[in-house]
Amino acid sequence: MDDSYKELKWFLGALAVIWLVWFFTGGPARYESEQADKPFIKAPTPLDTGETYGPTGYVNERAPKDWTSLPVQRFFGIAVPFGWRIENEQNVTSISYRATLTNGITHLYMDYGANVVPLIPTGDTRYKATYEKISGENAELIRPANSAGTITGTYFSHTPSGARLSISGINLSAQEIQTAFTLFRTIQFFGTSSN
Repeated sequence: MDDSYKELKWFLGALAVIWLVWFFTGGPARYESEQADKPFIKAPTPLDTGETYGPTGYVNERAPKDWTSLPVQRFFGIAVPFGWRIENEQNVTSISYRATLTNGITHLYMDYGANVVPLIPTGDTRYKATYEKISGENAELIRPANSAGTITGTYFSHTPSGARLSISGINLSAQEIQTAFTLFRTIQFFGTSSN
């Protein structure tokens, strides 16, 4: 009986040491802080969808102050002003994606995949096209040049995955065009630097 009591004391002593180390290294607060930016998973089917929700852990380095970083599936990230969200996701596959970025008033339509076509024909005088490097890729930024033009958008003929990307809005005001161009410049393709 003495031996078992001695073993029990050693076992309880070891447990106490482990608990003290855990407590003094942060305890439950450390776990909560490490998990704060990680997504949660819904129950799998048939109980729920099994998809993730909550914090994404994605931070867009190019986001203006007070803008929110949004991952767009596993393809790229983008920063949006407060109140903007992604809606109407369609064709979510490993090679194709469509959705709408909106604040309830302004709508920008995203199309990602191998079959995405340029937003305007080359040389269309209704539009002014400028070219910039965004996230290391060549981007065409398009805005109306006169009242006959209705499209504002960006087009990437190539992304790191080999797909194409367009994001566009129709009949945007001058303020909406400015917001859209700021938003376009925050695009960050996953697996690349934020060039």
